[in-house]
Amino acid sequence: MKATLITLATLVVLSLSATFYVINMGVPTWAANPILAYQAESVVKAHLSDPESAQFKNQDGMCGEVNSKNKLGGYAGFQRYIGAGKTLVFDDNSDSFEDLWQINCVLTDKQREQVYKVLIDTKPL
Repeated sequence: MKATLITLATLVVLSLSATFYVINMGVPTWAANPILAYQAESVVKAHLSDPESAQFKNQDGMCGEVNSKNKLGGYAGFQRYIGAGKTLVFDDNSDSFEDLWQINCVLTDKQREQVYKVLIDTKPL
C-alpha cells in the first residue's frame, strides 16, 4: 500500500512537471502532444520482454494500451499503461491505478488542473 501511494505521488508530481513543461512550450494540451506519446512508448518498450513486437493503441499523451509478445512468444493482450518521464505504471487492476487513469487519461485539461490545485493546496497531516 505504501509503495502504491509513493508511486501515485511520483506520477502526480511527474504529471505536474509534464503539464507545466507543455504549457511553457505553448502546446495547448498534453494529451495531443506526440512528444509525450513517443516518450511513453519508449519507456514501455524498455519494460517489455520483446519490445519489437509492441503494438500500441488508444495512445493519448502519456496514456495508452500496449500488446506484446511474452517470453513464450504469444501475445499477452492489450494492457493499459501510464508513462511519465522514466516512471511507468501498468494496469494491475487496482483501485489506485484506476484513480491514476481517471486523473491522467480521462479528465479534461481543465478538470485535471482543478485536481492538481487541490493536491498542491492540500497540506499533509
